[in-house]
Formats: sequence, structure tokens, C-alpha cells
Amino acid sequence: MFGTLVIQLPSIYCGGKLIVYHQGKKSEFDYRGPDCCGNCYFTSFYADCQHEVEKVTKGYRLCLIYNLMYQGLDECPIPADNQEQVSAIVSA
Repeated sequence: MFGTLVIQLPSIYCGGKLIVYHQGKKSEFDYRGPDCCGNCYFTSFYADCQHEVEKVTKGYRLCLIYNLMYQGLDECPIPADNQEQVSAIVSA
């Protein structure tokens, strides 16, 4: 397993934010509210990322969760270290 794929199905709920930590950075994925309830969303992240899901306080958050597997002969995919490029773009 090298990663996780989360597919959120259309649902109405409160709370339930997905938070992913990678290389000291925090990313929050909050797919709720009236503009979001009729759509599907997906999020994927590498297995070395820490993550948490906040408690759903009202309604139901419906998700399909998949383990991303690699069965090739080469090394398992790993995230690129693109911090220098990201810093250059941010400073531009």
C-alpha cells in the first residue's frame, strides 16, 4: 500500500472535516454545506501522511475508502520532494 483514496458521496452533514499532515504542513478538506451536498469529491494522500477525521456532529458523511496498492516490479511510488519549486512559486 502506498496511499489512500477517499471518495465522498453526496451527503448532508456537519463536522467531519478531513485533515491531512505532510512535511509539517496541514491541509483541510471540508466538503459540506448546501453547495456541496449534491456532488462527489475525492481526496488522495500517500501512506506516510498522518490524517484525522473530525467528528460528524449532525447527519451522515458517506465515503468510499480505498487502499492504493502497487504490484509492479519497480519500487513503490513515493511523493516527489518539490519543496524548492513550491517555495519559488509562492514567492513569485
